[in-house]
Amino acid sequence: QPKVEVSIPVRQLKSGKKSMDAVMQDAMKMKDHAKIDYRLLELTPKSASGNKYEFEARGVLTVSGVTRTNTMPVTLERLDKTKIKVTGVTKMKMTDHGIKPPAPEMALGLIKTGDDVKLTFEWTTIAATEAK
Repeated sequence: QPKVEVSIPVRQLKSGKKSMDAVMQDAMKMKDHAKIDYRLLELTPKSASGNKYEFEARGVLTVSGVTRTNTMPVTLERLDKTKIKVTGVTKMKMTDHGIKPPAPEMALGLIKTGDDVKLTFEWTTIAATEAK
């Protein structure tokens, strides 16, 4: 069973607009909860085809101090003898983690965000002997 633990600083999430980043960071209570944490609980094989292997990942995701269990499909693809690319995608709701979808005050409430969020990741690993 693989061990995966990831922490992502909220301040590193970027929309491309500083004012929207500040709204998002405020909604995510960054001052009190500076990181998003994920810990893998279980990885269940689903299928294999060539160099690609499909899994169902079950883990715990902590956002804004609220922890929830989630599942997501994850693909491992062998790129060569030393590299593996891991990708995954899942959907969640901000309100599941106690986050009120932000509506920037500067827009007088005319701009609102939806509750749905799509989380994606891509991670390429390399054998420890090759990384030196």
